[in-house]
Amino acid sequence: MAIYGLLGISIWTCLAVAPDKARAIIGILQIALLILFFLAFRYMVRLWGSRFVSANWSALGIGVLLYLGLWAATLAYRWPPVDDWAGVAVPGMANVRSVGFLSLAAFCSGAALAVNSQSRSHVVLAFILLTVGAWGSALWTGSRGAAVAMTVVAMVVIALAKGSRLRISGLIFGSLVAAILLVYPIPYGSPDYGLGNFFWGSQSNDPDSFSSGRTTIWKATFEMAKVHPIFGLGLDQFQFNGPEISRGVKQPHNWPLQILFSSGLAGVLLVPIALIPLVNWKTSVLLDRKNLPSILCLTGMLVFAGYDAPGYYLYPLTLVAIALASVSPPPARDRSG
Repeated sequence: MAIYGLLGISIWTCLAVAPDKARAIIGILQIALLILFFLAFRYMVRLWGSRFVSANWSALGIGVLLYLGLWAATLAYRWPPVDDWAGVAVPGMANVRSVGFLSLAAFCSGAALAVNSQSRSHVVLAFILLTVGAWGSALWTGSRGAAVAMTVVAMVVIALAKGSRLRISGLIFGSLVAAILLVYPIPYGSPDYGLGNFFWGSQSNDPDSFSSGRTTIWKATFEMAKVHPIFGLGLDQFQFNGPEISRGVKQPHNWPLQILFSSGLAGVLLVPIALIPLVNWKTSVLLDRKNLPSILCLTGMLVFAGYDAPGYYLYPLTLVAIALASVSPPPARDRSG
């Protein structure tokens, strides 16, 4: 009922309020597509069980490595970049920092593989995923947001890895050191990104400067959301109809504010009502090591969405849908037999 309510609000705001109705319709279709993907993936989990989930997360991690390899080959072929390295020169990404979504996916895959490793080859693959796919890509692109989310996820991994905490801690810390040594000598396509900017580019006493202007955008978004407080201004309206200071930016880099702006207080209330029943809160399920990558993904995306865009773009939302489908309770018919 909460999901139906959210779709109803989206359709109503599209027809009655949204200034750009075409973008609102596209936003509704994207949400519908995401819901259908969730249902399809959940059905496959029911058919094939935890092996399917584990194989899927391993494939996601390897996919990140393949993407980074293709991107590296592209940059090597056309170095130095002649166009916007922060935008169009990054295949499939709106901005180079969006690679942080891939970093987090690789970290969840690698960390879970390390905890559940059954052979030396699994440990080696986990180390490569953590070094290159996770820490390496975040450090090279200067994605501090992804690094913060991965640090939180690392603490969760260590807390849940009973009996192997020392080994997992050493693997995570060792991969971070290896990533720094790997990234340091590699040239960057822009002085605004890279290892130096990652560690020292945020040195400022001004909160707005430290947050790359986010605090100003958040204040302006909250003030504008007050104009349509109940049902919001509609999906996908922020870029061209949001606060003047953020024109051109597709979302406010904060998931609760994005929902408040798009769907109003009704959306802020209905989204958690819709999401909470999708997670099986049984301790045995949450602590099951086979479900570890899904738990890590949900934790990392929740942290990441507090200051960046995982709540907007389809790739991170798809990861969330996979994680929710992996740990969601079976339908009532299956539970009752």
